[in-house]
Amino acid sequence: MVTIRNLVNNIPTDFPEDHPVFMFSLFQWNEQAKYSEWSSHPPCSGQEAWFERFIKEISRLATESGDFEIVYQGSPTSSILGNETWDLVALVKFTNIGTFRNTIGSDDYAPTTLEHCDAALKNWQSLFFTSPKPTRSSENCQ
Repeated sequence: MVTIRNLVNNIPTDFPEDHPVFMFSLFQWNEQAKYSEWSSHPPCSGQEAWFERFIKEISRLATESGDFEIVYQGSPTSSILGNETWDLVALVKFTNIGTFRNTIGSDDYAPTTLEHCDAALKNWQSLFFTSPKPTRSSENCQ
């Protein structure tokens, strides 16, 4: 199972509450989505499971929790770091850490969303970040 389940517990307690939260992610699809044998979902590709099932559910949960935006998604054309081949890169923005916590930590997340993520992805990497607060010295820079 995807390790994102523990992400909410790993958010630093001093994470700024009033800043947007960004996730930059790299994805590799399973050629065929890998649902468990007892899943009621019809067969599909990993890419279809991602876009038609996971994105639909995560969008619903994030909208109920606050707001989010898919800032960018596209197919990488080359790699300058490492030898991995990725099928999709995405940048997602959550309004704030509360929206992110409430989305990923919601009671609906695992039963409605996570199985599609697990079925769709062969591999993934994500970077979670926010914009820094300006410091007094940086406010004076010209």
